[in-house]
Amino acid sequence: MTGDGEAPTLIFVYGTLRRGFCNHHLVRRAGFLGRGETVERLVMHVAGQIPFVHAAEAAYPIVGEVYAVDAATLAALDRLEDHPHWYVRTLATIRMEDGRDLAAQIYLCRRPEGRRAPGGDYAGLPGIL
Repeated sequence: MTGDGEAPTLIFVYGTLRRGFCNHHLVRRAGFLGRGETVERLVMHVAGQIPFVHAAEAAYPIVGEVYAVDAATLAALDRLEDHPHWYVRTLATIRMEDGRDLAAQIYLCRRPEGRRAPGGDYAGLPGIL
């Protein structure tokens, strides 16, 4: 529960919102639930340093982190991702490192750009800072 009595939203982040990346400050105060990957196979494209995940191709699981966010943080994330215009927040099943499955929101891109990534772990991609 958040301080205002509302249940938090579980959000799965896979790119610049992850620990060590430029937008992590938006979720740093949220409850970190752990690392995991999507059960559904998706595909990631990267343009510059920006990842675009979408369901157009079932290529590989996407690696990321799950956070429990309050309504204000979720609204900030929606603004960053330009939901629902550029990215669409949708429900996904995330397999956590401990083997349990969680239902969490993920941002999927409507119009991916850039090159197709060879795998689904943004942190492990060549050229990503």
